Parts: sequence; structure tokens; C-alpha cells
Amino acid sequence: RFQEFLTSMLQAGNQQAVVGREGWVFFGKDLDYVNGRSFLDPEQQRLRASRDIIAPDPVAAICDFRDQLAARGIRLVLLPVPVKPCLAGHRFSKAAAAKEEPILTQNAGYETWINRMKESGVEVFETGQLLLKRMQETGEPQYLKTDTHWTPPAMEATAHALAAVVAGTLGGVASAQSRASVSVSAHGDTVGLLGLPEQQTLFPQQTVSVHPVFVANSLWKASPEAEVLLLGDSFTNIYSLEPMGWGSGAGFAEHLSAAMGRPLDVIARNSDGAFATRQALQRELAAGRDRLSGKKIVVWEFAARELAFGDWRLLSMSLGSRVNTGFYSPPKGGRVRVEGTVAKMSQIPRPGSVPYREHIVSIQLVDARPEDAQDGPLRECLVYTWSMKEQSLTPAARLRPGDRIAAVVQSWEDVAETYEKFQRSELDDPALLAEPFNWSDGIESPARLP
Repeated sequence: RFQEFLTSMLQAGNQQAVVGREGWVFFGKDLDYVNGRSFLDPEQQRLRASRDIIAPDPVAAICDFRDQLAARGIRLVLLPVPVKPCLAGHRFSKAAAAKEEPILTQNAGYETWINRMKESGVEVFETGQLLLKRMQETGEPQYLKTDTHWTPPAMEATAHALAAVVAGTLGGVASAQSRASVSVSAHGDTVGLLGLPEQQTLFPQQTVSVHPVFVANSLWKASPEAEVLLLGDSFTNIYSLEPMGWGSGAGFAEHLSAAMGRPLDVIARNSDGAFATRQALQRELAAGRDRLSGKKIVVWEFAARELAFGDWRLLSMSLGSRVNTGFYSPPKGGRVRVEGTVAKMSQIPRPGSVPYREHIVSIQLVDARPEDAQDGPLRECLVYTWSMKEQSLTPAARLRPGDRIAAVVQSWEDVAETYEKFQRSELDDPALLAEPFNWSDGIESPARLP
């Protein structure tokens, strides 16, 4: 209620969300990206590396990834999506609104980064210039008013323009795809970050038209055998992942595939575009599942803020082999109750600190015993489960190493298509890359166990 008073009377936001002009709300980190020091500044990178224990250099990581793909004859195309203040600064400050023409504003290091990419032979699709031109020609906003993401027309225009660049080098026969039109209304993730009462009236819902993509009268699905692989973040998921509030089946992957007229493979994950999708690809390869087989092009989409705040760790894309090391996973299609002791957990964000309402945590169990093998040896077991739902922590978020828990688990492969896109944190242990993960809808608290 106090936040509602501050916002209504003083237009005040908080550390995560900043209130702009005429009901626009911005993600604080996006403003920090635009107004902050160059992300290529050596001192800035040193501070980030020492403070956050991350790899801050996007140039090294991108060139390394490009080289590993090139060794397999695969072309890399970067798609950095400008964040909202880059093109909607006039919705934030009166000074920007006073300018005669719409402008594109990036971080101080962006132009240097683009030049380094060109010098290194890395192909970059300049999304910002495309959206700026659209804004100048149509006068329409390219971003949602109270959300961090682009509008459906801006997203679809980018998909069509990128398809023209990508599809020209592909062979094969185009597939027939169709679109429908659906009206969707939502408040947006930046309003959620303000922490206002559920019945707030300061920010009305925004209504947009999205266009779900169909193939043979069924909603579009990713094709692992496709020649193009899209790595994407929430800008890919925004109109595809229904819990984000803006519909389903109408996201960037769907429209890129439709614009190309060809199947598309996708690995998309909300947040952490600098490494999360590369890490997911790395895990597939390490486990002996060659997700790059038959690929000619990898499109890597990420929010431009990742250049300043992302973890640009180097990740090996070496193909491993399937080895049974004793980690437990039920047979495909099965569900088994497992008891075990928590050994490690991945990081969990504080509710309200990220623009996503759900989060999946990774848990490593030791001394695990499946109920279908009561007389067998104790095993280890890796589990994904909800740590945050609807911006509230679950019981799993309160676990600590040493807790004895139980969970009904099933193979992650059975449910990956449903849950892969949600924000997820991984265990920081390369030795676990090739091990099988499981999914659980929830855990039993230690107090309920004997």
C-alpha cells in the first residue's frame, strides 16, 4: 500500500522498476545498461569479475562460440535485441521527448563492440536499426507500455527481416504455415516488479493482437532435425510461453520459422541470455545428444543488457558419449518417489528482483533411494523443481544442504518441452553436465519424513 501511495502521488518506483511518463514503466537494469559506463571498459570489467565472480567479456565468449561452430561448418548470426530505454527514452524523460526525431540510444560501449564483431568476422543482425526505422515510419511504440519486451508487430517485423538474411542460404522445400489472430490483455512484468496491491488501478492492462502459428492445423512446434537452431531468451518467449501473460504459440521462434517457411529448432530460456542457452546446448552435447547435427546456422538472440550484466563464460561444445555413472532417473514415461539428502542447490533469485514470476532450481541429492529399488545401493539423483511460482517462494526454496527430502520424479526428457523456457539456475559443476536430470512438481518437507 505504501508503494501504491508513492507511485500514485510521486510517480515513484523502486530499485527494480522505474515509472516513466504517461504510464510507462521501465526495468531498472535496462536504464542502467543505457546510462552506465561502457561494458568494454577494462576497469568496469575488472570490477564486475571481482564482485560477481563472472566472466564479463562478451567479445571473447562470442568469438570462442563462433569458432567452435565454424569448426563444424555452422554459421553464427547474433541477434542483440535493444532494451526498452534504447528506443523509448522519450517515454521516460522530458529531455528525450523534446527531441524532434526518435533516436536509438545504446550503452557507451555498444558501437565499439559492433566494430570488434565486424573485425572478428562475427555476423550481427542490427535489430536496433530495424526497430528505429519502424518507429520513424509508423510512429508506433516498439515496446509494451508496462513490460520489458517488444510489441508483437516489432517482434514479427524482426522475424521477417532476419528470415530474409538466413533463409537464402538454405535448401529444401518450404512448409505451409498459417496464422490466426488473438487478442491478449495483461499488466506486464514491470508493473509486477513495483509490488503494488493485486487490485491496483494505477496501471490498466494493455491489449495487443498476437498471431499464433499453425502447421497442418496444429500449433507450431520446434523441430530438432531443422537446419537452423535458435538460441533465445525472454524476447523469444514473450508471446510463446503462456505464464508470461501474453498468449502462446505466437513468439519469435514461431514467426521466424513461418517467415522462413521452414522448420526451426529452438533452445529458449528466460533470463541469462549470455550463457543459459549455450549451457543448455553444452549439456545436450556432453550427454552425447548431438543437437548440432545437421545444423547450418545458429541464431543467438539475447537482450542487449546482457552485454553489460551477463556472465560471458567460455563453454566447450565438445560432443560426449552416453555413460551410465549411477545417477538415478526413472524409465521414460515413469514416475517414481525418491528419498535423498540435499547435497547442493543452485542459486535462487529473490521474488521481485527479476521480471519473471517463476523460477526452477537444480538440486543434487545423495544417498538417494528410489521406492522401486528399496534393496538396491544408494544412488545420486539430480532434480529440477519449482523454487518460485507467481512471485512466491516454494518449500524447495527453503531447503538447505543436509535436509532429507522426498520427491516424485520423472525424466526431464518427458517434460522438457513444457518447462525448458522458464528461468532456471544450474548447478555450477561441469562434472554433472552429462548426467540425467529429473523433474518434480514439488518436494516433501523434511519434517514429514521419518
